[in-house]
Amino acid sequence: KVAGNTQEEQIVASNVDTLFLVSALNDDFNVRRMERYLIMAWNSGANPVILLTKADLCLDAES
Repeated sequence: KVAGNTQEEQIVASNVDTLFLVSALNDDFNVRRMERYLIMAWNSGANPVILLTKADLCLDAES
């Protein structure tokens, strides 16, 4: 789908109980994006699990 102004619902999956959100701790990591994914997971009724990868390569993992 192309980004635009439409607010049409798009079904991505069905019968999902647990949703794994996987993100690398690199320069592309975005807390706001993760928050949006968490909200979508909770609104769908799925239980979100956050998996952060490449922590060993992150210079400042605490931030």
